[in-house]
Amino acid sequence: MSGSKAGSTTAGGMAGVADGGGAVGRCGAGTLAGALLFGFSDFLIGIHRFHQPLPGAAFAIILTYWAGQALFAVTAIKRSMQAAGIGQKA
Repeated sequence: MSGSKAGSTTAGGMAGVADGGGAVGRCGAGTLAGALLFGFSDFLIGIHRFHQPLPGAAFAIILTYWAGQALFAVTAIKRSMQAAGIGQKA
């Protein structure tokens, strides 16, 4: 399926990762931080449920989950506003 849009997008994404940070520039630091927090909350769930119960795990899990989701939302709102030209300095 050479020449397909999905193939070229994937190749471009992989090239961005390989070039030393191009992917972060495309997704944004807020999105990356949100993804890391969201992944860390899942990591805590896995450790807590399948390895060893952690004291205070419920609080840490929900805190990292909501912080990650909030960063996703804030980044999406900022990008939407930039695309619409809202809030830009004249």
